[in-house]
Amino acid sequence: MGFAENVERVSTIFLHHYSLSSVMFERLVEDGKEFEQQTRSHINEYLEAELRTLILAYREVEESEYKEFNEAFTEAKSSVSADRDELVDQVADQFERNLILLGATAVEDKLQNGVEVEEGRWRARPG
Repeated sequence: MGFAENVERVSTIFLHHYSLSSVMFERLVEDGKEFEQQTRSHINEYLEAELRTLILAYREVEESEYKEFNEAFTEAKSSVSADRDELVDQVADQFERNLILLGATAVEDKLQNGVEVEEGRWRARPG
């Protein structure tokens, strides 16, 4: 069976977040939070074991939406203004919304000297 030209193409974009901040959880679509509490619990376990975490979420993106994003992102990255980084962040922030949580994973990456975990966040040790 060949590819039908009249079939609308859909791409699945996987977005990931390396931070333990609440940013990823704020970006979830309401019905994409099924595993949020379990994931938060797993993240805390990983932190206690001093593992580096990776939170995974996704959403399907139509080709037309991706093209719009890509054009805006390319324009922001090409900006020579002083607020270039802010423009890039704004475009990415608008696109990275309405995600469905898949879960979290972790890898061993021992903390550097002078860093500790407190309340789910990395922070420098005093002194």
